[in-house]
Amino acid sequence: MIQQSLAAATYLTELVPSCMEAGVKIDAVAQFEAASTLWTQGEISSSVQMLRELRQREDLEYQTVQVGSAGLLAQLVSCSLTCVMIGSNYS
Repeated sequence: MIQQSLAAATYLTELVPSCMEAGVKIDAVAQFEAASTLWTQGEISSSVQMLRELRQREDLEYQTVQVGSAGLLAQLVSCSLTCVMIGSNYS
């Protein structure tokens, strides 16, 4: 299942340029899916960094497929709590 998630996230990322040419903005959701997949694979530091970068973007509301702030913050809180529980310093 992780391989399928990785393949889907990679494919979505590869679609970004073509979608942008067509006026469809999916780069934020592609980044969110990539970060979620990295988290699932245990790449916590990379995932948290990507989520933080995504949170700082000012164009989220203009994306064709939107990434909600509430969901993004919930994911970051979940990451932070998990890191505290395992004693990591990723937050």
